[in-house]
Amino acid sequence: MTENSEKLYKIGEAARILNLESYILRYWETEFSQLVPNRTEKGQRLYTKENLELLKQLKYLLHEQGLTIEGTRKVLSGKSNLVSASSDILEEPATKEKIEPQSINLQEQNYKHEAFFLELEKELYTIKSLLNNSLNSNTVRPATTGPYIL
Repeated sequence: MTENSEKLYKIGEAARILNLESYILRYWETEFSQLVPNRTEKGQRLYTKENLELLKQLKYLLHEQGLTIEGTRKVLSGKSNLVSASSDILEEPATKEKIEPQSINLQEQNYKHEAFFLELEKELYTIKSLLNNSLNSNTVRPATTGPYIL
């Protein structure tokens, strides 16, 4: 416990509460700058209730809504209050209950779609760049008469 008697959760406890593996929490810590758990002198992670709320939002956006890491970063960069997952996850074991599309408000769906299309646009520009570089190179590729085998 901290000086102000705030409950802290070790990584295994936090993972169990969220029904995730510990390595996922460690990975998300590297991808999302908002996630900064406390550390003991020996470096062990200690998650606060606020950390668990953020992890719950990440799980919702990434696992349940299917956003990419980049799309999730964009949603969290100022719109983190859009997540409609319940806040009672700390008191009850996590369930596999899916949120029905009808229960997600329209504004939240718009942000989800916006993040998806921003990610899609980025990927399309990358593909376009790769194709342009391929076409602009001086290499000659042999013609084939069948399907490409990769």
